[in-house]
Amino acid sequence: MNKKEQKAQEWFKIADDDLLFAKAGLEESGLARNACFLCQQIAEKYLKGFLVSHGIKPERTHKLPDLRLECSKIDKDFKELKEVCKFLDQFYQPARYPNGVPFEFKRELGEKAIKSAEELISFIKNKLELK
Repeated sequence: MNKKEQKAQEWFKIADDDLLFAKAGLEESGLARNACFLCQQIAEKYLKGFLVSHGIKPERTHKLPDLRLECSKIDKDFKELKEVCKFLDQFYQPARYPNGVPFEFKRELGEKAIKSAEELISFIKNKLELK
């Protein structure tokens, strides 16, 4: 494993731990807010890990659509993740801070966020031929 792949694996490992925690937390407590936020973070880490695996230092942003566009410069197939990134991106602010806009975090939303994060993970792993 070269240095770029090793660095990418560090991003993926943290994201994989976040996924386990999101699943367990949602199952145990039903706290969809936390699961949704973690899923946004998982997607961010996988997108950044993909960039790192190609020798690109990701910009300091939490915006999934922006990161997806950067990945699209490497592989046009990342357009397939447009809706997944848009869906998960919506959780970054309202899951962390009160912002005056009511946002209802129901269990079903948390489950959808987890499935979306898993879809993104699978896509990126397939692109990098990881298991």
